[in-house]
Amino acid sequence: MKSGDRLLLIVILAAFIVYGGSLFIDEKSAEQMRVEISLNGEVLDIIDLPYAGSYEKTYRYDGYENIVRIEEGDVYMAEANCPSQQCVHQGKISKVGQSIVCLPSRLVITIIANETDLDAVVK
Repeated sequence: MKSGDRLLLIVILAAFIVYGGSLFIDEKSAEQMRVEISLNGEVLDIIDLPYAGSYEKTYRYDGYENIVRIEEGDVYMAEANCPSQQCVHQGKISKVGQSIVCLPSRLVITIIANETDLDAVVK
């Protein structure tokens, strides 16, 4: 193996280690997440994850009803009386940035990072 081959191997391994490590660093743990629930553009609830036990609440707007559940760190729309049921079929969310949206009822559920967490420090 030539010295150029060794250098290339070292660079590839270093890139792999940095990329693999970033997968673990970028993921927010459940203790660093919140669920933000807004209705017609107004934030109604912010719930810390993990939520001890299970959480369920019904939201009503303009004749529509949506039941939101949180179980074991997963958030999902348990029931809705909207015509398409896309919000129900969207399934469970559990990572920062994921959302469930019900357009007819104007309900938006989003997992957000705690405001106190720093993503980066720039000098």
